[in-house]
Amino acid sequence: MNDAMGSKKKTVVVTSDVLALIAEKTKVSKSKEKVVVSSDSEG
Repeated sequence: MNDAMGSKKKTVVVTSDVLALIAEKTKVSKSKEKVVVSSDSEG
């Protein structure tokens, strides 16, 4: 149970990190980021 909670927390941290990266990159190049996001969701 602790393990599941730990990985869930990790996922949340990673997600917020990715969101922050996306927000930063979106300012630079929106179309480029769209490609990265769509390929990431499939995996």
